[in-house]
Amino acid sequence: MSPENVQLTNLDIKILKHVSNNGLLYPKSKIAKDLRISDSTLNYRLNYLEKNRIILDCIYRFNFKKIGLSTMSWLFLNINQQETHYKKLMEKIFQTKNVVLALSVTGQYDIALKLYTERMSDIPKIVSDLKKKFKKEIINTHSFICSQTFKFHQLPFKECEKNIPDRKDFKILKYASQNTKASINEISKKIGIHRNTVSKRWNNLVENKIIWKKTPIINSRHWDAIGNSVKCFLFIDVKSGYAEEVAEKLLKFDQIHELQILTDTPDILAVTRTKNMMEHQYLINKIYSTFGSLIMKTKSNVIMDYVQSQKSILDLTEHNFNSIKK
Repeated sequence: MSPENVQLTNLDIKILKHVSNNGLLYPKSKIAKDLRISDSTLNYRLNYLEKNRIILDCIYRFNFKKIGLSTMSWLFLNINQQETHYKKLMEKIFQTKNVVLALSVTGQYDIALKLYTERMSDIPKIVSDLKKKFKKEIINTHSFICSQTFKFHQLPFKECEKNIPDRKDFKILKYASQNTKASINEISKKIGIHRNTVSKRWNNLVENKIIWKKTPIINSRHWDAIGNSVKCFLFIDVKSGYAEEVAEKLLKFDQIHELQILTDTPDILAVTRTKNMMEHQYLINKIYSTFGSLIMKTKSNVIMDYVQSQKSILDLTEHNFNSIKK
């Protein structure tokens, strides 16, 4: 049966919403408990959703700050539309090492790029190199540098002690990121490290939030069912001195997938996920009604299409781990 013909039950939708928001990193017994269903029911429905290509795969998310990437930023591009096919351009841009996501958007910009860098000072050169390489296609650029992250892939993000992984940890993370269904036993055999060592290190990597989330990739034909059909950038200008206070409360809004304070105006950037544009407008109205005069203005850019690199953000810092002795 093709995925679009699969009829999702109310329980299927409940499971998909939960794992989309919270991931599949923790034991299924805990997920089943959160959903108030039996372990066997959860396993049966997850197997059904995978078999029918509703859940296509999974991807591990890593805490970028704990693997040596101190800065996340967004680079928005204005494009010469006569010279450019957006999708082809976005695919070419992935030759740029630090770009991990490209999105086509509505509004005053055309393309948005997500970048991770080891230093904030790396960003100007990346922008300059892109403008030189694509001088016919790129008209203007605008960088938004994130100074503080409050929400990352749907989960609250807290700055905490650095527990930098070593080379053995990196080997574990690398293999797991390329083989998302691998068990501890398989990882142990493939990388040549004793199972007990792998198990202990894996638990530490999860406990220390280096492995951030195991996100299921859900078939886009069923985004509407779980309320994720419309994705937007939401820029928020707030009254001077209140950005952190507003962000602390915004992270509790379920429709906000990512949330950052920026180094310059606008003050806050959120990535939102809603069922439709009406729900997105409802979210904006709720923000104004919640914060009143603290909100100066908001601006939305709808995300129309995307290209996501298959490379892991681990690739951006592999040289650091190779320099660490066992």
